[in-house]
Amino acid sequence: MPDLRVRRTKKLLYDSLLTLIKTENKRFAEVSVKQICERAMVHRSTFYHYYTDKYDLFFAEISLTDAITIDQRKKRLLQPFQMFAQQQNYDLLWQIALNNQDDSHFNQLVGTVVEQILGADLQFLIDVEVFPVPLEIVFPVYAHTIGSILVYWLKNGKQEQPQVLDAYLTKLLHPIFFESLRS
Repeated sequence: MPDLRVRRTKKLLYDSLLTLIKTENKRFAEVSVKQICERAMVHRSTFYHYYTDKYDLFFAEISLTDAITIDQRKKRLLQPFQMFAQQQNYDLLWQIALNNQDDSHFNQLVGTVVEQILGADLQFLIDVEVFPVPLEIVFPVYAHTIGSILVYWLKNGKQEQPQVLDAYLTKLLHPIFFESLRS
């Protein structure tokens, strides 16, 4: 378990980043490490001791990769939109996504992180013998399908519920994939 001072410092930095984005309605690209550190009252060298940049801070502290059970991993793969809706910072994360939908670097990083998280879940759950396609192909297809559904949802004013988005995902991807996860 990390030192309480380390946990407190990381929380201050993360909260500072979120505050800059939320209350000042800044886009992610507009926020600087200097601003994050000033608001958190943490020296820049301390920031760089823990993180390489603001993107590293954001994705390291987003808490999507906490220790979870096998059933939670399955649910995250089968119902990713419903699981995301249960996230602690759900509304804030959506606000960040909406404010930064034109930031290609940020969107690429989001896609990479989602791919890594879901890829780790797939690697953990799927027996390679059962699934007829190499996992190196499955990871990006699955992640980009989720991304495409998200883009559709955002462009259409977030009208559908997470359950409907999960149903779209199931219909788009081959049923064998989902059957192997349910077993």
